[in-house]
Amino acid sequence: MHNQYSECRNIYHPDPQNVLQNYFDSPPYVINFFTVFLASRRFMGACAAKPGGVVRSFDAQAKPTSACVPPGECVLTEEWSKAKLVGREKCKESASIFTFQLPDVTKPLGLSTCACILAKGNEDTVRPYTPVSTNAMLGKFELMVKVYPDGAMSQYMDKLLIGDSMYFKHLPFNVKVQYPFGKKAIGMICGGTGITPMIQALHALLGTVGDNTTVSMLYGSKVRHDILADETLGAWA
Repeated sequence: MHNQYSECRNIYHPDPQNVLQNYFDSPPYVINFFTVFLASRRFMGACAAKPGGVVRSFDAQAKPTSACVPPGECVLTEEWSKAKLVGREKCKESASIFTFQLPDVTKPLGLSTCACILAKGNEDTVRPYTPVSTNAMLGKFELMVKVYPDGAMSQYMDKLLIGDSMYFKHLPFNVKVQYPFGKKAIGMICGGTGITPMIQALHALLGTVGDNTTVSMLYGSKVRHDILADETLGAWA
């Protein structure tokens, strides 16, 4: 994909000895760098929330949606509260989108830009996640989770049945730098599920009318077919 506003490049390195050789010793890795240059509002149209507020952030057909709220409005508090699993969809062979229902189906999650929530599996298993859904989604939120063979939390979530519940909470400490970021150009470096807070930032940057920030992203994955949200990134580039 190439036009006057954007450039998208895939750079594949089958020989790990020639790429970051000082960083990887043994075993050898195949490093795939998926580099996307995004020119913000200069090529993306305004994206209004769909009826019902459902926006699938990982869907290549979904346009970026700015649905920012200030810190302190998340419906999840510092106390653990239950959320019911109401949907699950594979987005990669080893990754899925888990959809959880909020207690109040008329309200969004209310999470500020790039912030995370904490999920609790077994009593001693707690992990942070940044949703891939935006605050345009009412009554639900979506988590993109890579399921690892030895992952305590991902295995716990993968075994959940539709209708099962798990506990979540949100701490003010987990709030990151907020949009607007106040920069003409922004660089993002991420790998694996580290793409999720970047998706939130891209929603704000690309979904805001009049924002001309130029964004470049360097995204790393061990194998090419495991690049998460690749269709979405390609569609937005």
